[in-house]
Amino acid sequence: MSNVHQRVGIKMFIPNIKAIMKKLIINTFIITTLLYLTACCHDPELDNFNVYGTVQDKVSGDWLRDVVISSDSVSIGNVITGSDGHFTFKINSLEKPIINLIAQKLNYEADTQMLNLNQLKNSGKRVDFQLLRSSIIYSGSVIDAQTQQPINNAKVHAKIKNGSYIAAVSTVFADENGQYFLELYKPKYDSWTYYITASSDNYQVETRTLNHSQADIGKTFDLDFLLEKK
Repeated sequence: MSNVHQRVGIKMFIPNIKAIMKKLIINTFIITTLLYLTACCHDPELDNFNVYGTVQDKVSGDWLRDVVISSDSVSIGNVITGSDGHFTFKINSLEKPIINLIAQKLNYEADTQMLNLNQLKNSGKRVDFQLLRSSIIYSGSVIDAQTQQPINNAKVHAKIKNGSYIAAVSTVFADENGQYFLELYKPKYDSWTYYITASSDNYQVETRTLNHSQADIGKTFDLDFLLEKK
């Protein structure tokens, strides 16, 4: 190729490079500007959603306070139900699209529900829990059979029997009104027997035999004792 042709080719190539560089600079400026505007105009609160709900006793329907709401997927902070069983918290939809929420309370079986954050709207998402108490409750009064007056500080004692196995499980004392509250925790057996005894000084001991199964878990039973003088 002659020197004349080389010079012509170089002159044609140089303007092409300039045009390409100019487009590149313009495109880079546009992209940078858009990213800047997106970052400046984006409100982080738009990614936060309200999650709220209530927790009830599955059997009685009572509102449960002091229930801890947590997640094994993300951190949602310290969420505990109030006296009305209500809870609320905010969560960021960008953390994970699907999370598990867990409701836990002492002497209750935990409950887990899945929350799909993609389904959340500006109004938030309601999630309600119903927890099954992992115990049987006996409550009632200890009364003098003759006078019908309450026996305060009477001892109420429970033993559990499964087959040939017998063991003490709980002891409480009646209050000044002769009333007691006895919570018996869920055993691993399919069926079992409780021996519940009421006693007090100068009174004869009274024992009740009560049969139960897993179907009774979470229920409350009334049981009064009328003690005879010795």
